[in-house]
Amino acid sequence: MRIGFDARYLSRGLVGGVRTYVFHLARTLPGLAPDDEFVYYIDAKAPFEVERCPSNVSLRTLPWISPLSTLANDMRIARWMARDLVDVAHFPGNYGPRGAYALVVTVHDALNLFRMSEHRRGFGRKPRQVAMMAYLGWQTRRALADADSVLTTSEHARGEIARLGGRRPDRIVAIHEAAGEEFTPVTDPAALESARACFQRRPLMVLADGIKNPEALIEAYGLLPDAIRARTEIVFFSRETGPRPPVAAAMADPAVRFLARPSTADLALLMNLAAVFVFPSWYEGFGIPLVEAMSCGAPVVASTRGAIPEVVAGAGLLFDVERPAELARHLERVLESEAVRSDLRARSLARAKAFSWHTTARRTLEAYRAAVEARLSAERP
Repeated sequence: MRIGFDARYLSRGLVGGVRTYVFHLARTLPGLAPDDEFVYYIDAKAPFEVERCPSNVSLRTLPWISPLSTLANDMRIARWMARDLVDVAHFPGNYGPRGAYALVVTVHDALNLFRMSEHRRGFGRKPRQVAMMAYLGWQTRRALADADSVLTTSEHARGEIARLGGRRPDRIVAIHEAAGEEFTPVTDPAALESARACFQRRPLMVLADGIKNPEALIEAYGLLPDAIRARTEIVFFSRETGPRPPVAAAMADPAVRFLARPSTADLALLMNLAAVFVFPSWYEGFGIPLVEAMSCGAPVVASTRGAIPEVVAGAGLLFDVERPAELARHLERVLESEAVRSDLRARSLARAKAFSWHTTARRTLEAYRAAVEARLSAERP
């Protein structure tokens, strides 16, 4: 089987969940199918992130001059794949064009299917932002209609995509994501103490993603008893280079800090140090940071929105994101009791074992083969 894989997310200097998904599939798939051929389609915007591709992987570089090149390549990539005679094409970034191949598309969540009024409230009203969301919505709906196989990252996302995108749930395959191998418990006491000296200023650290509804954590922190707050700091990390306004305002308190774009190794250390990882997100199709934190043994407190309960599955404490007092009660319980933290650490590590990129890639290969067979069956007289 000759497999075309849209790997352009790995040649643009991007960060975030979709990039993580594409990166791990690109690294894992060829080793699980050594007799198959893979063609990775990248562009010339930035160096390709995967080093030393195996012998069954070829690279095709599409030209990139400006942001408009991305739109042009969205339209021409099908012709490139046709010339390369791929049997199946996987577009892992929410949309992809039909062509002379079995089409597999990963739609990570239902965000692109939301009404424009919801996008304008949540993502901005600037003409460029509105135009981009309209384009992504159109492309995703088109992919849902055209694809031989649609993949997504959770059962929750599968239901939402079916409801909003008009594709039957039984024609969408949910395959969980995972954490990278860097996210693991640090067992060397000296290494942990060195990390503590580098990152931790107070006895207890609350760790959170600075773009995932930080207001909820900031408000809940203000409701904690003075004695707990005196021993506790909040560290927000972010893939963005600066703090968002709620975090910037909260940083007037010396207990609140912000770390921009920590390396993967540093983020794993932070998750090992955290007394609790808080994830008050409004919406998640999966939530890779949850699995990363659980893989490091961090106690988890998270919202009940989106796929979060499915991913956490009893390993952490959940709260209604619109009730900061409920979050504060969970935080107080975790921060004042080492026994509670120990129990949650054990539950995190046990739950994390359910996720692996090996399993994700294996099931993705199964979807490729099923899509090819379905297309061949449809073409038979």
